Amino acid sequence: MPRAALLAFLLLLGCDATQVEFELPPPEPELLPLAIGHTWIMQHQYNRRSGDAYVIDVDTLRITRDTLIQGKRWYYLETKGGPDEGFYTNRNNGVWYLEQDHASEPTPVLRYLSPARVGDAYGVPSEVGIDALPVMVANLDASHPIQQAPTYTGTLYALRYTNATVAPYIEHPFDVTVHHLLAPEVGFVVWEIATVGGNSVSYELLQFIPGDEG
Repeated sequence: MPRAALLAFLLLLGCDATQVEFELPPPEPELLPLAIGHTWIMQHQYNRRSGDAYVIDVDTLRITRDTLIQGKRWYYLETKGGPDEGFYTNRNNGVWYLEQDHASEPTPVLRYLSPARVGDAYGVPSEVGIDALPVMVANLDASHPIQQAPTYTGTLYALRYTNATVAPYIEHPFDVTVHHLLAPEVGFVVWEIATVGGNSVSYELLQFIPGDEG
């Protein structure tokens, strides 16, 4: 190809390239938003199988600090009950939790798979005296009415424990199911532990307050 034609061809390519606009897809909303100061006001209540509910207390979950662990930023969630207290981080396959076992080094574990499909299952560590079945994604469009906010729709996770004992308070093994409902960009909506008898204890979101960094 003559030099003049080659130069014209390259100039034509340059002109075409300047007219091409690349539109990046919007980022996936985080299932659990993490920033210092994020606060969840949760209503702690006891639910009887008859349908009656008794409010026990109003508890606060708050992200109080962050730290770098192996080059990844983790956020510390302080709780009084419900979701586990400790360090959380977001990865491309969901929300991870730093499992603290004093007998060994802290271990990152996948706590909430996201994105997910109904029926997806993944393992969790078994606790002392408790046999844990895999976490099951039970519903992608679960919803729960909140007293001070619109109804949030999110992903419902179910974790079943068998042969659970809480010595010295409960001596005989029993089965429990723990449900976690999380909504994108809001996080914790419901945390409920239910026994086979039909009664349950739950933490239900009253208000999500973004922190200054959110």
